[in-house]
Parts: sequence; structure tokens; C-alpha cells
Amino acid sequence: RRVNGRIVYALYDSYREPAREGAKIFAPGGARSVRGTELDGTFICLLLERSHMQYAVEAHCDGFYSYFASPISWGSTPSNWAQAAGFAKSHSLIFAPSVGPGYVDTRVRPWNGAATRERSRSRYYDQAWGSALGAVSAGAEWVSITSFHEWHEGTQIEPAKEGMRDGAA
Repeated sequence: RRVNGRIVYALYDSYREPAREGAKIFAPGGARSVRGTELDGTFICLLLERSHMQYAVEAHCDGFYSYFASPISWGSTPSNWAQAAGFAKSHSLIFAPSVGPGYVDTRVRPWNGAATRERSRSRYYDQAWGSALGAVSAGAEWVSITSFHEWHEGTQIEPAKEGMRDGAA
């Protein structure tokens, strides 16, 4: 997607590389910087732990997103979103809390049943949006939806069945 004419890159597991390595790519003047090139865009890091907000600053990312549609990490817990939004705002970063209609990833992570969140006739999705709008009130500018291409985790918004690709049955 493009926002304000720039491609948005959601960097999953960005924290696995040291922030100094990210800075080589995302800082203007970094050793391998993409800034000002045809690869430039808006780069948002994954926010799992509270410390990942500072990681985004040090890696010269443009912000961070929570990704998981279940409160399984500090970043995906809605009660922390106002703090994340405040940090982002104070550092001129983007914060995108992530919402989803439910969460079941046991097909790909059989050991992770505790993260399951039932749809509950869309009440879970409504509650997630309520939490995200609270983060927007605290300064978050974006909301991401963890659903697209996540049908294998049971989080699709529209019903899907196995074997479907790009909307074709």
C-alpha cells in the first residue's frame, strides 16, 4: 500500500536484528540507506515488547505496529496502546495498533492455544476497534487490520475456504 505517495513496509520480527543494523538501512546517510532511493518508503517495525518502541527510534524506522489480534505480547495488549501512542507521538513516529476479528493460530503453532480469541459473533472485532479508537484518541494515527492473508490462522473477515486464492473459488 501507499500512504502519502510512499510504500508502507511492515517489518515483521524486525527486532531480531540489532537496531544499529536497521539504522544502516533506514537512517538517512546510513551505510546502505534506502532513504531517497526508489526503495524508500514508510518502514514500521513490529512492536512486541515495550523496548521495541526505542528500537524503532534507534533503527530509524518510521514507526511500529502491534500485529497480533490477541493480547499475547506487550504491544498487542490494548491497555498499553495509549502509552505506545504517546511514545510514538513524542518521537514523531507512527503507531498502528492492530485489530482482528478473532485469532486462532493453532494450525501453524499447535502449542499456542492460549492465544485463541473467538469471534463471538463479531463482538471481539467490535471490542478491538473500540480499543484501537482509544489509541487514536491518545495520538495513534493508523490502525492496522491483521486479517489479510491470515486465513490459515482463522482471522479472515470474509469467510474463506481452503483452496481459494485471490478471491477465486
